[in-house]
Amino acid sequence: MDDKGIINIRQYQIDATLEELADNVYEGCKKIDLRVYAHQLSKYGQPISKILNDAWAELFENPENFADWEKQRIVEINASL
Repeated sequence: MDDKGIINIRQYQIDATLEELADNVYEGCKKIDLRVYAHQLSKYGQPISKILNDAWAELFENPENFADWEKQRIVEINASL
C-alpha cells in the first residue's frame, strides 16, 4: 500500500471516530434533557450557560475588574433563587 492509501485509511478512521463521538455526545445531551443555547436564552433570559459565557468574555476583556464582576453576578444569581 502506498502513502496515499495509508493517508486515506487514517482519514477514514478519524472521520468514523469523530462521527461516533458526535453521536455519543448527541445521545448524552438528549438523555440529560439538555436544551439548545438559543432555547435557553428565550426561555430563561439569563441561564447559567449565558452567565458562564459572559464570564469568559469579561475575564479576557477586563481581567483587573473580573473579581468584582463575578461577585455581582453571584449576588444576582442568589437573588433570583
